Amino acid sequence: MRILAFPRLDSAYTSQFYAAVEALQVEVVDGVWSGHWLRQTVQASDVLHFHWPSFYYSTKGSLLARCRSLAKFSLFLLLARLKGGRIVWTAHNLYPHDGGKTVEHRFARWVITRLASVVLVHGETAAKRIMEELSVPAQKIVRIAHGHWLNLFPQTLTRAQAGEALGIAPTAYVYGFIGLCKPYKGLEALISSFHQLPSDAVLLIAGKFQSGDYQNAIEQLLSGIDAARLVFVPRFLTEMEMQNYALACDAMVFPYSDVLTSGSVMTAFTFGRPAIVPDRGSMREAVLPELGIVYDPDEPEALLKAMTTVRTVRYEGPAIQAYAKSQAWENSASLLIERLSKPIKDGR
Repeated sequence: MRILAFPRLDSAYTSQFYAAVEALQVEVVDGVWSGHWLRQTVQASDVLHFHWPSFYYSTKGSLLARCRSLAKFSLFLLLARLKGGRIVWTAHNLYPHDGGKTVEHRFARWVITRLASVVLVHGETAAKRIMEELSVPAQKIVRIAHGHWLNLFPQTLTRAQAGEALGIAPTAYVYGFIGLCKPYKGLEALISSFHQLPSDAVLLIAGKFQSGDYQNAIEQLLSGIDAARLVFVPRFLTEMEMQNYALACDAMVFPYSDVLTSGSVMTAFTFGRPAIVPDRGSMREAVLPELGIVYDPDEPEALLKAMTTVRTVRYEGPAIQAYAKSQAWENSASLLIERLSKPIKDGR
């Protein structure tokens, strides 16, 4: 067996997952989005593993250009199957956050789920949504844990050291958001709720903005917060400096308007911090009561209530990290390899 990864090392998730796969003595190579490469490289028993398929067909061109891109995507997967390869899709989200549930994305999901041998999901809720929305048979679904980042991010600072380095008062309670800053992440709701918190609260937002217009809009909302109560770092954080910001937080808040699974929640757990999340997607499964608060996004002031309540609950950092450690990449990799090692049925 050999896994052709699309992509292999372009994200923290894929680099960690495939390191665990390789530890099981399974070869992993970079997939190349090329018909010539497919014809020359793909062999029977190869596994083509996709994570974010929209990267391979989405285009902002004309309708004709988009149709051609979708046709190329479909033909690529079909030819891989005809050459004896198998297809695996990890469903990180139901549809792309940028673009939503368009005909283009629905068709691409229909194609990949029909041609896939296995669809990997993070949790029971994700499995149910994939099966219901895309009519994927249960036998194709494999539930795996979203692994932790304990081996990725250094943790050599204390909470006090991290806070001092950022100029945060030692008596402050810090609400943090760390991750890619995009409209669906709900920063507007976070900022609005923060404005109603006591004066000893500090808001920390760190992450890259892909849109200059969105960054300007968020900066405008932040302009009313006193500088002593705000840490705003609108850029990508390296693995080495992640602890500088994560360890300064007392709780992390992710008020997503749309989410199926979230690697950012695992970032909070990796640093032993509770997470506040809306009851969307698999968040209720991911954030158990001892790990944070799940609020009803349809209830008025629910986010504010959760941000107020989190200060009254005693969360044990080591216990949160122990939970994160239990969500091992090795276990997820083993489940995939075990499934792929079973005899193929019905040509899949």
